[in-house]
Amino acid sequence: MAILFCWVGRGAAQEEVIKASEKTYHEPSGKINMITFGLGGMTPQGAFKRKHPDPIFQINLGYLRQIKAEKPLFGGMELGYGIMDQYSADIDFVVDGETETWDVTSTSQFLTLEFLGRYYLPLKIDQLEFFSEFNFGGNLFFTTTIFTPPNADDSSDTEWEKSDFSLKYGIGLGCNYPVTDNIYVHGRFSYIAGLSTSFYILKEENITIQESTIEAFDLQKSTTDIFKWDIGVTFAF
Repeated sequence: MAILFCWVGRGAAQEEVIKASEKTYHEPSGKINMITFGLGGMTPQGAFKRKHPDPIFQINLGYLRQIKAEKPLFGGMELGYGIMDQYSADIDFVVDGETETWDVTSTSQFLTLEFLGRYYLPLKIDQLEFFSEFNFGGNLFFTTTIFTPPNADDSSDTEWEKSDFSLKYGIGLGCNYPVTDNIYVHGRFSYIAGLSTSFYILKEENITIQESTIEAFDLQKSTTDIFKWDIGVTFAF
């Protein structure tokens, strides 16, 4: 397979060629599936940017399936993960009457779930193919604090801080370029609007730690609009 899609897409593994009236027709025997993996970033927008101006690293894993053979429309879902802020400190605790220095780390992070619709556009430059996307899903913002004792044989303790969930929706554009018959590199950017939710962000100054590194964070609330981009690999089968 030289490219993933032209205007009407690629057929599946085998094709039956029927010649009639000096024309050639191709009858596909299946639908295309795709697994995607991407690395990229998110740039907060609007009220979210005022709360958290720094870019956020994110990774994602998705699955797409062709809706109808020889039609350039796919549907699927994608999971994503990112870290907003992190803070570590050594804190002294009294354990069994003795003072121990524990490593404590708080991490503000999120999980995303998106349902995707992808349409391959009737536009191609050499082997570069373009697509548009629509997505709808949700963000789960959550923060954990991990307490690690000085003795490596002892297990760490994890505390789950406040978490919150919000809906989101967005549109995007991207492109594929073939590396082999069924492996492609892709690039993509999207604008995603997120509804208001609560999340922890790192304080800019005056951080004083007494009992836990969560004291270095402030609980904020705002809409969660972002500009998202990623590059990655697509496996088609």
